[in-house]
Amino acid sequence: MPPKVEDAILGKKHVVVDGTADIITIKNEDEAHYVCALLNSAPLRTFAYAIALSKGGVPYKRITNWTVATLPLPPYQRDLDVCKELVKKSKEAHQAAAANNLSLVAECETEIDDLACQLFDITKIELFALKEHHQVLSGLIPIVRSESADGQEET
Repeated sequence: MPPKVEDAILGKKHVVVDGTADIITIKNEDEAHYVCALLNSAPLRTFAYAIALSKGGVPYKRITNWTVATLPLPPYQRDLDVCKELVKKSKEAHQAAAANNLSLVAECETEIDDLACQLFDITKIELFALKEHHQVLSGLIPIVRSESADGQEET
C-alpha cells in the first residue's frame, strides 16, 4: 500500500508516484553544471513550462525530452566568463542543497538567473516579467483583468 499524505482540502490520500527519468549525456562535469544552471534558470524554466504538455491541469506539466530539446540552450564555452560563473554557482547550489542550506540555494538561484540574463541579453525588467509569467502559468497568481476607459476588458 502506498504512503498517505494529508491535504487540508482533500483529506488523507494515498500517494502514487508518477515520474519518469530522462538523461542528458554530458561528458564534462563543468558542462553538466552549466546545463543544470541554465535548465534551472528562470528564463529557461519559464520557456519550458510554457511549451510543456498539460498533465492534469494547472499547475501540472509534463516536461518531455522534446521540451528540453527545443530549449534555446547556448553551447557551453569554457573560456567565456559567464559560463564559468554559471558552473561555479551551480556547484555552489548543489553543495548548499546537500547541506540543506536553503537560504544559500536561493541566493545561488538568484545569481544564476542574473547570469542567464547576461547570456540571453535579458534585462532585469524582462526577468521580472518572465518570473511573473511563470507564476501565472503555474496558477500561483491569477490573471488580473481590468476595464479600460472605453469599457473594454484588458489583461
